[in-house]
Amino acid sequence: MPDISLAHYETWDLRQPACDRPTRLYSLEPIGIGTRLTESLVSYLMRLAAAHCVSVGNLFHKEIEPVIGKKSQIGYVARSAMNGVGIVAADMVHALEHLTGQTELRYLTFIPWAEVFPRNFLLRRKKAWCPQCFTGWQETGVFHEPLLWSVDVVMVCPTHACALEVVCPHCRKEQPAIGHAARPAFCARCYQWLGCMSETPAGEDQERLTKELSGQLWIATAVDELITASPKVNLPRTIIADFVMSCLNQLVGGDVVRFAHMLQIYPATVDAWIQGRSRPHLSTLLSIGSLAGVTLLDFLNGKTVINTDQLLKPDPVPRRQTKRQNFARVNVDQLRRMLQSALRTSPPTSLNAVIKQTGYSTKSVYQHCPHLCQAIATRFQEYKKSQAILRQEQGLREIQVVATELHKQGIYPATHKVRDLMMYPSCLNTQEGVAKLNQMQQELGWTKTEKSFKSDGLLVKERTTERNPIPVLTKYTLAGAGTIGQVAVASVLRLVCPKTGSKGTGFVHKNGWVLTDHQVIEGYAANEIIGYTASGYRVMFDQVIGETAIGLAALKPKQPLSGGLKLDLTQPPDVGSALITWGFPLGYNGPFPLLSVGYLAGFHESTLDQSPRLVVNGAFNPGNSGGPLFRVNDDQVIGIVVGKPPSMAQFHHDAIRTLASSLLGVASAPTLPDELSKRFVESQIVSELLAYFHDLTQLMIGEAISSRLVRDFLESIGLENND
Repeated sequence: MPDISLAHYETWDLRQPACDRPTRLYSLEPIGIGTRLTESLVSYLMRLAAAHCVSVGNLFHKEIEPVIGKKSQIGYVARSAMNGVGIVAADMVHALEHLTGQTELRYLTFIPWAEVFPRNFLLRRKKAWCPQCFTGWQETGVFHEPLLWSVDVVMVCPTHACALEVVCPHCRKEQPAIGHAARPAFCARCYQWLGCMSETPAGEDQERLTKELSGQLWIATAVDELITASPKVNLPRTIIADFVMSCLNQLVGGDVVRFAHMLQIYPATVDAWIQGRSRPHLSTLLSIGSLAGVTLLDFLNGKTVINTDQLLKPDPVPRRQTKRQNFARVNVDQLRRMLQSALRTSPPTSLNAVIKQTGYSTKSVYQHCPHLCQAIATRFQEYKKSQAILRQEQGLREIQVVATELHKQGIYPATHKVRDLMMYPSCLNTQEGVAKLNQMQQELGWTKTEKSFKSDGLLVKERTTERNPIPVLTKYTLAGAGTIGQVAVASVLRLVCPKTGSKGTGFVHKNGWVLTDHQVIEGYAANEIIGYTASGYRVMFDQVIGETAIGLAALKPKQPLSGGLKLDLTQPPDVGSALITWGFPLGYNGPFPLLSVGYLAGFHESTLDQSPRLVVNGAFNPGNSGGPLFRVNDDQVIGIVVGKPPSMAQFHHDAIRTLASSLLGVASAPTLPDELSKRFVESQIVSELLAYFHDLTQLMIGEAISSRLVRDFLESIGLENND
């Protein structure tokens, strides 16, 4: 009979395994829960941002804030509140637990102790750290900030018995509780290492330092015990009232006045604690525990309060000694002279400071010299307002300069980047500062796009920024203009007045101002004129200087313009020399200037000086007015084209005016460029068309103001030639 053996096969479980819900963010494990090194929620947020290679600010605004579902309260004051017991901490814990899948993040805050500690005076607003702890964690490469360091009353590190640092050793600046790009163990301002820079003290020095900090070490250890016990705590709201009553009965036999005197507080405050209407601050609770000889955690665990030294102390509470203040007699004449002298000081001084200098009480000074007090206060308030205006103006100028510099480097002038380079960054907190930065971003050619989409059921907004692309036709023009022509094309602007639709040409001079024909801007303010470069960037102006007699004008751009053209101050070209100009002829609305070619036909007499105007035989029309005139294959300006309407007999002018004033013919109501309808009759429409085509007629004979006269114009208005 054959030997039959059974084969053993692997057993497969075909049931679908249970998978955890995928989380939006990396499920980062918190450090040290239930130990003395329990990290804070702020530290966890910084490590979470570093794990995703983004800044804390971007992580908060793009991921956490949508989960919170309301306007962020994490301002300057509320930053440290993320480690506290209030709504800010609760919202952050809820959002981070939802995004990471962690369930014990509440123990990174003082939320478990919400029934014990009030919100006020619990946490510090600036960061504190132990350099030796950071140095000791270098081996693992994982840095965090324990929750203990964020407590306001903790001044030392219980592990190394050394004082906590609050100032960066490199930039000598205090650290915010959490910054936009903060990381544990690194400065939020200069990004330098915050670890220990020197050897730790040893031997006798360490023992002496430990004795000097013994009181602070007791406080740090007591708070550390509370943080360690957070996962196990479940306390009723009456626990503090019971603690105070127990200490009151055992220390002073129920004497509220004496107990209040020992703590240097009002007796009514103790009554409020006992009745549960308020709770003592953490520092006060530690003081009570010190008097009772017991830590808070010991009491919460049921230890009886006993301190025989305090119980056997028979000294009664000393009565408050009241002293009658000796008021000096007021010398009214001397007081008046001092106040009058304060009115002449520069800069003005506040009224409180002046009163302190007099040596009299505020009531006495007001009683004897009310009008002088009012004058000093009013003068100081006006001075503060003027200084605020000056700072605002300086901040707006800084925004313009910084945004332009970032733009030149190809960097988007974002708010945080501009703020980091400003001397007065508070300007960006005002509506004027925000509007100025938005205006600069638009004028420099940056556009913002925003896309909204849903991810994991949440509405996510994605914002991108990019520079406006150079028009394709402008690229062709620059490529075909050659090296010399490219300089001219890049410096020529189309000038437009949106109010009336009038247009002309101008160019950037080497000194940064835009020069043009006076007829182009005549009758318009600086803010009513807009310039457009060949690259499509919009240029705004804040000052315009015109000279009617010469026929020239200069405009100052709000933001500096790169490049610029020089004036050719040598001898004028010979008659018959080929000349060119770049401009925007009337009727042409393209993004780049057009080239017009002619030759020097002669000179026209100038009544202003010995520099005659240049007469050019070329196809110029009114839109070329203000454009630069060059020699062929040269980028130095020899003149500025000026408008000269085509010649027409007086009879023709009279005929057009007669048609314009006539009311005969078929009536119509066309829509004008300003979207308003206006009634015209047939004869008026004919006159409008005749006048329009008259303006479009190209000149075969044009004129240009010589470069020497342009130089004299610049000198007359106080501008440098820079040639």
